[in-house]
Amino acid sequence: MDNQTIYTEQLRGKYSSYFVDLKSSEKAGYYLVLTQSQKDKEGNYQSHRIRIFADEVGSFAGAFERALDSFRDHQQKVGSSEEVVKKKTT
Repeated sequence: MDNQTIYTEQLRGKYSSYFVDLKSSEKAGYYLVLTQSQKDKEGNYQSHRIRIFADEVGSFAGAFERALDSFRDHQQKVGSSEEVVKKKTT
């Protein structure tokens, strides 16, 4: 049973679709796959993938959260009327 999908979520944007998948394999264990898919000018789909393995998930999540915080800070400074990214509160 190689490369089994455990969880998947799809997000549709205006120009791209994004997929967040949790997968497992006998060789690599659990890992995340982030995929961006979009049509090119000829109507063909182009996909770009990033694989994040279990031993790197914590570091990646920390860096991603810091990037989101910076993004939010910059959006507030320019006074954007759009609500781009909401910070989750628990």
